[in-house]
Amino acid sequence: MASDSSSDFVFSKKSAIWEVNSHWTGMVYGPAAAILQIAHPKVAHGVARHSNFKSDALGRLTRTLADVNSIAFGTRAEAEETKKRLFAMHSKVRGTSESGVDYHALDQDLLIWVLATLVMASVEGHELVYGPIDLAHSLAEQPYGGDIDIHPRLRPLALLRTLSNISHKELLQHIAEGERATWPLLMRVRDQTCVSRALDAAIRRLSLADAQ
Repeated sequence: MASDSSSDFVFSKKSAIWEVNSHWTGMVYGPAAAILQIAHPKVAHGVARHSNFKSDALGRLTRTLADVNSIAFGTRAEAEETKKRLFAMHSKVRGTSESGVDYHALDQDLLIWVLATLVMASVEGHELVYGPIDLAHSLAEQPYGGDIDIHPRLRPLALLRTLSNISHKELLQHIAEGERATWPLLMRVRDQTCVSRALDAAIRRLSLADAQ
């Protein structure tokens, strides 16, 4: 990992997530995070039926921390590999409880709930020991790539054909190639769009505050 450039990492080494997760202070509120997670009935049903936390609590904690760190400190390739593995594993966690509650580990609301508890534990633990996080500095230091290159797989002859009057069938083939090249990057497009909108909104609020 030492040979990787800073742009290869998901988060900057000067970002808040590096600052917070570089220490083990999140463990202070770890039990609170676990309790909050299973306080959600759907999460509780999924954990009770599909997790071995009762028989291997330490192992479960170790694996969770390893996954969190691979995303927080890892390269984009490492984070992507972790995401794929977790997606495949959690896609099987679904069912219906005895009381008729349907649950699925990939439910977006449940994912956000669990993520929020982990963020809470990390931030609260860090601030308890080291004081408030300088979020403004961390946001300023965090690089955000605005360009995403999408390269459809087109043969040289096909590229030349695009300069002429292509047929309807060829047009549909080009559209399909573009879609196939775009799908794997949709998560990055979504993330960068959200970041861009959040920064634009923050800049607008600061501008209005200065104007007043």
